[in-house]
Amino acid sequence: MADPTPPSPAKDDDDASDGGDEDLLKVDLLATLDDALAYIHQSFPQDDEAGKVRARDAALRVADDLLGGDPAGRDLMDDAIDVLQTRTLKRVTARPSGRSFVAVDAAFGGTNGGRYACWTDFCTCEKFGEAAARVSTKVLCKHMLAARLAPLCSKMEAQDISDDQYHSYISCRYVEL
Repeated sequence: MADPTPPSPAKDDDDASDGGDEDLLKVDLLATLDDALAYIHQSFPQDDEAGKVRARDAALRVADDLLGGDPAGRDLMDDAIDVLQTRTLKRVTARPSGRSFVAVDAAFGGTNGGRYACWTDFCTCEKFGEAAARVSTKVLCKHMLAARLAPLCSKMEAQDISDDQYHSYISCRYVEL
């Protein structure tokens, strides 16, 4: 039986690889996590307690499988679980535009007035800003991970605000930058 794997393209000698990272498949773990959590949200009915428990367990298992393989990912996962267990997370949605962010209470009042604002790709916490300044790839902080897990862990509250309030909140956040 013939090998179904297509032959790899030939490389010139000046393109010879030293076996570095450029030869490895680059996987966007954040996109993979988001896709997996969306699948869990769609696949597990959460209209009863058993469904909520199954969704929570699946979400935590997937996050642990993706992030728990190295010490930094394990620490991030542990910190996000601590946020879920000890802080209030609230999805704040502006009406009528539908724009939203997740407000996460800061431990001990924090430096941002006691609350951080998280979007899918940004958080107002200092650790996120420091990490984002050091690397050119996507960054995930404990608040952002907790915000992703919270809906499936039944830890997300909701609050609607006006578009004007949303603009005021955002402009206050950026004044300090």
